[in-house]
Amino acid sequence: MPHSGNNPLLRGPFAPVACETTETALRVTGHIPPTLNGLYARIGPNPMRVDNPATHHWFLGDGMVHGVRLREGKAVWYRYRYWALVEAGGMPVELNDLLETQRHAYFNTPLCRAFAAHPHRDPATGELHAICYDVTVLHHICYVVIAPDGTLRRDIAIPVRHGPMIHDCALTATYMVVLDFPITFSMGALLRGHAFPYQWNERHGARIGLLPRTGAAADIVWFNVDPCFAFHAANAYDQVDGRVILDLITYPSMFEGDRNGLENTQSAFERWQLSPSAGTVERQIFSDFAQEFPRCDERLTGREYRYANTIGLDIEARTTQPLYRQDLRTGAIARHVFGPHHAPAEAVFVPRQADAAEDDG
Repeated sequence: MPHSGNNPLLRGPFAPVACETTETALRVTGHIPPTLNGLYARIGPNPMRVDNPATHHWFLGDGMVHGVRLREGKAVWYRYRYWALVEAGGMPVELNDLLETQRHAYFNTPLCRAFAAHPHRDPATGELHAICYDVTVLHHICYVVIAPDGTLRRDIAIPVRHGPMIHDCALTATYMVVLDFPITFSMGALLRGHAFPYQWNERHGARIGLLPRTGAAADIVWFNVDPCFAFHAANAYDQVDGRVILDLITYPSMFEGDRNGLENTQSAFERWQLSPSAGTVERQIFSDFAQEFPRCDERLTGREYRYANTIGLDIEARTTQPLYRQDLRTGAIARHVFGPHHAPAEAVFVPRQADAAEDDG
């Protein structure tokens, strides 16, 4: 799969892989905990063809799922397969335990539309909650709830302007948190040949919405904030005084002009306190180094928590990227480097046992 140009998103750890592969002769360096049993899977864009390498965008490509099966201290297999969900237009894909595609379907419905890059599972109910946007729909987004049995439980249309790109959301015990930031659909970018037609839009104000999980779109409480952008939230939760805590990775801007997002990798890990009664947002910076992909112990999704894990992110760097564990109570930050020539992906915390402490895993 030859490429030309000097796009860092087409080389190194970001380079596309050329075919579907299954590998069972896996060599393990070190030790896999024997209790770490299961399938670690992740999806992302993997282009079969790159028409314009110089302007290739990191959100573009055919959806591919990667997985490694762990069992009793052994890595049983590693494989990657087309097809999987893609940004802004991907139907949900049902896979079997071997990552083979079973069907494309919007769960138990006849609908044909996009789902979401980052749904969140409520550990208390087993429901999957998501905010969905679609490149073909500019005037509303959808709040979707999927029941544990895979059926569509709620589907709420939320009016918006300009067709915003909403990559992630957050969940509390009482609210769905909607992230409506100034990256929107751009017809100009599409006409200039950009395959991913979303750009920074100064006319689109940044705001956060609190939608009651049992409410309607008219019940959303909106909070206007200074222009910024966030791809990912770490977690959110309710406080006893009615305020909502939202932790996320922020950028001052993103996708400006004809650039694909590489122009601004200066991120910050922030805590926002939203007060519905006062209509205010208070912002606090936990750390301001380049980082992304915040995750918490998912047993505490939507609940008060203490630790967040993030990954160092410098696309142009030729050195390893560290894993950070941030103690949100004390401010202490632990840093782990995996060694030269290693770049970790999004960290997923696995508890040592079901009732283990938050950071024991």
